[in-house]
Amino acid sequence: MEYLSRTLNLASEELEFKFHPRCSKIKLNHLAFADDLMLSCKGDLQSISILIKTVDYFSSCSGLKANNSKSGIYLTGVSNEFRAQADQTIDYSFESLPVKYLRMPITSKRYSATDYEYLVDKMTARIRVWYVKNLSYTARLQLVNSVLMSITNYWCQAVILPIKVIRQVNAICRSFLWFGSIESKNLGNISWEKANHPRSRFIAWLAFNNRLKTKHRLKLAGVVDSDTCSICKLESETVNHIFFQCRFSQECLAYLKKRWACPPDIDSFAFMYSFFEVSRFPPLHMKSDTLKPFLEDGLCVHTDANMGR
Repeated sequence: MEYLSRTLNLASEELEFKFHPRCSKIKLNHLAFADDLMLSCKGDLQSISILIKTVDYFSSCSGLKANNSKSGIYLTGVSNEFRAQADQTIDYSFESLPVKYLRMPITSKRYSATDYEYLVDKMTARIRVWYVKNLSYTARLQLVNSVLMSITNYWCQAVILPIKVIRQVNAICRSFLWFGSIESKNLGNISWEKANHPRSRFIAWLAFNNRLKTKHRLKLAGVVDSDTCSICKLESETVNHIFFQCRFSQECLAYLKKRWACPPDIDSFAFMYSFFEVSRFPPLHMKSDTLKPFLEDGLCVHTDANMGR
């Protein structure tokens, strides 16, 4: 590509060559990134022919040839007669803007609603691959944060997304998170803004609101036949059992109670809820903000060891 760049710079010094009106001051006739190449010049046959001959000369020297099926010429501000004449003398196909480069549409005008459809289509295409799989809340949340949001953030580096597009993106992420697809228009189990947190806080919120899909709830819904805890194999897998009554959970609680100096009677989410309700008058031996890191630490231990099964 270094040799090609030097060859194109020499070609621009020919008298018949004319730069693109927006590139004449800096004398720019090409941009290269990895194996992609963009050429620019004034819309006349002499300048276009010089660039094509230069690329053909490079191909004969290096053996690298342009892929005609992925290449095209974009003409703007020229007459129909010139376009017809160029079509007869140039082998490349003539395309119209916008052109997609580095997964972004490039156009000479302000982005229209059609241009933003590419962003939405790209997100929905990813979801259609995922939603056929039986993914948990945590897995879908991870995909939303790591994949879908990364696509949106990439676009935000180049353009300012309209409010309508942002709402559409949020609706897609919300629908995939709660229902595993993009067709559902129902509201989620909890507020989407409050759900956009790390995994441990997300699981904690579901547990507090009794929305966690335990085996006990799945059995009531007819999804599974047995609701026995997968860890201790002794009791029904309810929310309180998972976090407080299971043998593994009790070992974690004993460690965390000692670490955070918590009261020994923490044995249910009902107690935690009542604790926050009366946090204006906390016990003398425990500050009102002590339970929050206890919950986050403990729930993180549990989700890493239990929810990943």
